[in-house]
Amino acid sequence: NKTMHCIVFILFFLYYFIDSNHDVMELKQILKDRFPKAHYDTLCYLLHHLSRVAENSDLNKMQSSNLAVVFAPTIMRSAEGDEDLLSQLPLQKKLVELLINKCHIIFE
Repeated sequence: NKTMHCIVFILFFLYYFIDSNHDVMELKQILKDRFPKAHYDTLCYLLHHLSRVAENSDLNKMQSSNLAVVFAPTIMRSAEGDEDLLSQLPLQKKLVELLINKCHIIFE
């Protein structure tokens, strides 16, 4: 869907250009403006949970990068279909890792 592709593009742009908390706050506003409230709240809950899992990576071996590999295909699902999935996976992984690592700022 168009909204998801727009968000993926914005996240891609911000991932490569984030250099301050100001940029993270801009990302926060974009997500809040573009997502329906129920989707925003669900993403917030999920990312906070994944962040807590990553905080215990010394026990469970699930750093944010590992969690991103597992959850990126679901969170950043492509509208095109499975043939496009593998080509987008590295970007999706980086974006979900960013969201996990910065969720306390983005979803405060």
